[in-house]
Amino acid sequence: MYAKTESGWTPELADPAIVKSGAYGLAGKAKAVKFAPDVLGFALTQDDGGQGEENTYEIFVAPVSGHFHPVLSLDTEADNDGNCVSTESADNVLGTTQCYHNQSAVHFLNSLHNGYFQIEVDESGTERSDQGIVPADEKKTLLFSGEKYTE
Repeated sequence: MYAKTESGWTPELADPAIVKSGAYGLAGKAKAVKFAPDVLGFALTQDDGGQGEENTYEIFVAPVSGHFHPVLSLDTEADNDGNCVSTESADNVLGTTQCYHNQSAVHFLNSLHNGYFQIEVDESGTERSDQGIVPADEKKTLLFSGEKYTE
């Protein structure tokens, strides 16, 4: 995102997640987000896919010190449904990949930390790891540090 200054346009908002996977050059879908009772920002959602895998990323942007900054970047959904076989079949077929699918639900809580709502992230499903396909079930509470959200 750019801001107009006396000397021209300058970059004000940048996040590596915006170009994480290309997303075909699209900026993503935007929606308004309430970070605190009187603090509004937005979230950008991007979808990307290739080689049978699909991913969804969400970047949350909030006003910090008078400027908009990315305060949280999350993978909210991932799967390889277009390039996998069931667990039973994959054990017996050379060159196949077992299926995984995970998603994260983001909930803003009513409790505040450093002036911003706490965020709860509920992860569910399965994911690929060095040990194979493993459960991805986890619940995290994220707190605002004054600059960004952290565990």
